[in-house]
Amino acid sequence: MFEAAYSLKRIFAYVVDMVLVWIISFGIGFVWNMVTLAETDELGFSILGFTGSSLISLGIPILLFGTISGIFGWSPGKLIFFLRIRKPGNTVPGLALGILREVVKYISLS
Repeated sequence: MFEAAYSLKRIFAYVVDMVLVWIISFGIGFVWNMVTLAETDELGFSILGFTGSSLISLGIPILLFGTISGIFGWSPGKLIFFLRIRKPGNTVPGLALGILREVVKYISLS
């Protein structure tokens, strides 16, 4: 019973994190596209706008969540569901491991 409840908490924490990532990514990508389109005074597809918004909208959430989870040991979803990220010595992972964890998570779940 405990394992099932713990697994559900982890799944719901992940869903909360992904909703936040989607909101952040969409907002940043939208602003980036509006800025690049405003510079050209043309409506339509811009390869610079598309590439820039893709890199920024993926990079900022990875850095943001990686920094938060590495320094504090939780992500916003994990904080809501009272979960923590810990190394074997019961310490927080640190900045480098937090960012690496987020990069691996986004690559493996994409």
